Amino acid sequence: FYRGAGCPKCLGTGYSGRLPIYEIMVVTPALERGIEAGLPGSKLREIAVADGMVELAAAGLKQAIAGKTSVEEVYFKLST
Repeated sequence: FYRGAGCPKCLGTGYSGRLPIYEIMVVTPALERGIEAGLPGSKLREIAVADGMVELAAAGLKQAIAGKTSVEEVYFKLST
C-alpha cells in the first residue's frame, strides 16, 4: 500500500492535490421498485450494491490498492 513520504512541495504531508472517491447509485428497475414500495434506506442500499453500485469505502480501498492514497487517509476521510 502507498504511504506518502513527504517533501517541501506537499509541506511534509505526503499528499498533493485531491483524489475524488465517490459512489454513484444508478436507479435500476429493481431499485425503482424498492423506492416505490417505500423500502428503508438499508434495503435500498442492498439492492443498489446487488445491482453493481460500489460503496464509498470499497471505492476508497480500491484507490489505496492502486497506490493513489493510503488506507489511513481513506479511513480518516470516511470517519469525519
